[in-house]
Amino acid sequence: MKKLKPILPDEFVHKLQTQQNSNSVDYLDYFKKPIEDAINYAIGPYCWFIPDNRAMKIIAVSDNIRQLTPYTKDEWVGQDPSFLANNVHPDDSNYFLAAIAKSAKIHESRPMDLREKIRVNIYCRMLDRKSNYRWMLIQFVARFYNEAGRIESTLGQMTDLSAFNMIDKPMITVIDNSNKESQYFKVSIDNQKLLPISLPQITKREQEIIQLMIQGLNTPEISTVLNISYHTVENHKRNLRAKTGTKTSAELVHFIMANNLL
Repeated sequence: MKKLKPILPDEFVHKLQTQQNSNSVDYLDYFKKPIEDAINYAIGPYCWFIPDNRAMKIIAVSDNIRQLTPYTKDEWVGQDPSFLANNVHPDDSNYFLAAIAKSAKIHESRPMDLREKIRVNIYCRMLDRKSNYRWMLIQFVARFYNEAGRIESTLGQMTDLSAFNMIDKPMITVIDNSNKESQYFKVSIDNQKLLPISLPQITKREQEIIQLMIQGLNTPEISTVLNISYHTVENHKRNLRAKTGTKTSAELVHFIMANNLL
C-alpha cells in the first residue's frame, strides 16, 4: 500500500512552488464565483484563504477568518506555509502539509479536462478563535493553473466540524468522478496507509435532501424547499438508509458526513 509520509515546510515549498512569470493575475477576482457559491454548499461555519504558489504566501482570506481562527485577516495575509501548519495540531501538521502536496500531485497528474472531477478533502485538528483544537474539513474547491499545467493558486475552504461528532482521527479522502462510478479512497494519516473503500452512489436529489437534513430541516420543510411531495422525501430517505445500512436519520447524516459523500 502507498504511504503518506509527513513533510516539513521546506519540502512542502519545494514540491508546490511554481516559477515567477510576467503574467499579472488577480486571484481574488478569478475565484469570485466559487467564493460566492460556497455559502450554498457549506455544511457548517467556514472561512477561505487564497495562496500564491509563486511566492508561497497567502494573499487573501475571508473577512470572517478571525471568527474561526486565532488570527485576524491582516495577520493571515502574507504568511507562508509554516504559519498555516502552525494552526494545525502538532501531531497532524506535517501530515497536513503532505496531504496538500498529495492533492496537488493528484490534480497535476491528470489530463486537464479531468482535473476538476477530482475532489480531495482533508480532516485535521485546527485552532479555533480561542486557540483550542477542533476538527476541521479543508477543501480546495477551485484552482488556477499556469501555462505549464502547474497549480499556481487555489481557493482553500476551511469548514468547522465541531458540531458533528463523527471524525476521530486525521484523514484525507480522494473522490474521483472521472469514471461513471466514483472511486473513493481514505488516507488514514495515523497509520499512513492508502485504503480503498466501497461506498454507495448518492444521486443529486439525495445530496440535496441530505444537505437540508444537515441544516436541520424536517421532511415537511424539505418537501416545501424542493417542491416535491412529503412521500417523495420519505422515499428518498428510506433509499438512503438502505444504501448506507443505517437505521435513523442521525445515523444516515453521520455516515454521509464521515465518508464525505456530499
